[in-house]
Amino acid sequence: MDDGSALDLFRDKHREFLNSIDKAWASLDKSRDRLRIRLRTNERLPPNWLKQLSIIVRHDTFHIEETLDRLEWPDTEGSLLVATCKRPRVVLPDDQLRAMSEVILPIGDIILFAGDGAYEHPLYNEQSEHVMSRLIVDLPHESEILS
Repeated sequence: MDDGSALDLFRDKHREFLNSIDKAWASLDKSRDRLRIRLRTNERLPPNWLKQLSIIVRHDTFHIEETLDRLEWPDTEGSLLVATCKRPRVVLPDDQLRAMSEVILPIGDIILFAGDGAYEHPLYNEQSEHVMSRLIVDLPHESEILS
């Protein structure tokens, strides 16, 4: 029933809601074959708005991306919003699963979409391979710590 008179409670708020989400982490629960996305926000976002949110994950190295299917928003953990879904099989294929960590995944970008896809908010997976390797390389040398 799209007669134009329906009120969009989130109209002009999609961008504001998306911008309030500033960090993202992806991890994999191998035993349940489920991907877990944690998003950090400083605002309390409307549950109905979260249910309308769609998420695409993009491979860190290859130009492969996949829309997450059947997102569930089971809980919040402090300022973290938690979404779970079945493992994205294109980005995290079966043949690479055994060698894959549950935390360090080849997922680089986590792209959030709201408002019928009109609003986009790309975030980088804080646990990606590139971030972890950069952290290891950038660790200060012992002599720098002591000086």
